[in-house]
Amino acid sequence: MATFDFNDLFEQYYTQYRAEADTPASSDDEYTIALNLSKEAITRWANYDGTYWKELFTTAQTNGTGAELTVVAGQTDYDAPTAMREAGGFVKLKDSDGFTVQSYQIPCISQPLLQ
Repeated sequence: MATFDFNDLFEQYYTQYRAEADTPASSDDEYTIALNLSKEAITRWANYDGTYWKELFTTAQTNGTGAELTVVAGQTDYDAPTAMREAGGFVKLKDSDGFTVQSYQIPCISQPLLQ
């Protein structure tokens, strides 16, 4: 599946539904309005019916936002990713050959239950 960013989608929208060859520049009001509407649509999608959509889910490994990804013997404190939105997921401990030795599932914690 191809990966699209907002500019790709905006260009396709303009070509298909507006029948215009020239897409407005990012400094244009129409571009800004479309960007804000797309953010609202993604927010609604992300919160729809309490469902986790794989298209909106990421991990520390793929997002790369400052999380420590290596477990060190004797170390008990680790930095969380700076873009972390919700606690939970899977932690896999691997040996030096990259094989999973132990796997833990950390249940997602809903926002009202966080302290």
